[in-house]
Amino acid sequence: MKPGQVDQFMQQAVLKVIAMNPDIAVRQAIQQALRTRFDGKINCTFSSGMYIETNHFGVDKGSAVLALGRKLGVEPQEMIAIGDNSNDLAMLKAVGLPVSVSNGIPAIQQIADYVTQANFETGVAETLNRFAVK
Repeated sequence: MKPGQVDQFMQQAVLKVIAMNPDIAVRQAIQQALRTRFDGKINCTFSSGMYIETNHFGVDKGSAVLALGRKLGVEPQEMIAIGDNSNDLAMLKAVGLPVSVSNGIPAIQQIADYVTQANFETGVAETLNRFAVK
């Protein structure tokens, strides 16, 4: 995209911006710059070893899972959520059973009531077999 081409999007609603860089120091610098520039207007989290996700403030997986629960008539304490990175924190804090896969970041594992033995590839299946399948 050439300079000036961004102008065509100025009047459109932006739902999410994702940036990618494999260097954690670069991702942290981008995150800090975004938080400084847009203080209180955005959520800026990491979603893997290379992505930064930016959403409108208050729009996160936590608010989404609660909205879905209201539509389905499911209370937060009846919900299980599985996560591995900081973009999952709000969701895990919102539900009755927060689960981290084994390769989840330390902050996720610390708030989880259960940490799977399996990683992201089969941790969901492990969780479902342990808590949901009867």
